[in-house]
Amino acid sequence: MGIKGAGEFNLIEKLTSIIDIKDKDVLVGFGDDCACINVNGKLLLFSSDIQIENVHFIKNKIKPEHLGWKLISVNVSDIVACGGVPKWSLISLSVPEEAKLSFLEDIYRGIKKALDFYSLSLIGGNTSKSSELVLDLFIVGETERFVPRSGAKKGDTVFLSGYTGLSKAGLELILMDKKIYEDWEEEIIMYHTKPTARIDIQPLISEFANSCIDPI
Repeated sequence: MGIKGAGEFNLIEKLTSIIDIKDKDVLVGFGDDCACINVNGKLLLFSSDIQIENVHFIKNKIKPEHLGWKLISVNVSDIVACGGVPKWSLISLSVPEEAKLSFLEDIYRGIKKALDFYSLSLIGGNTSKSSELVLDLFIVGETERFVPRSGAKKGDTVFLSGYTGLSKAGLELILMDKKIYEDWEEEIIMYHTKPTARIDIQPLISEFANSCIDPI
């Protein structure tokens, strides 16, 4: 049986049902933006997100610096959504043999800018070769209180951290393949190619939110 048409969440449920989490220090496992682990009384958050060529990005439609920035931002966003602060990360890089070194260096320049912006440390990782460019980041954060997706209560007020649909609109503009984009179109495209995690509202999420979900 193939997985086509199964849907992401159905696939995750099928696969994770095979695995038992027996460690009592795992407070939250599968199914949220982050896993949450109790390590000697400190709550650590674990998450990972991947960027695959021709699935999550089109190589000739995104600046390499923006791709590096986006890789970090989509992972930091998961940590923030659970009320946490990003701390450490590991990167797995899979590269086609024909890839240009200058392109990869520019990706890492974008990564460096994002690491500095979010006060996040990149401390290791792995490299391999592949038919397409793949960037995978594993991230660890800390939190005083885990904020789940499922914690909403009757009577809660719903807040949005920004306008919805801008990343999708940016993608649609990219796929139009126009030779010249107007300034407002370029601005919308940036929501798709260079999103920024809302690290600025992390203290509010940590203190007040009953539930939260990653927007990017």
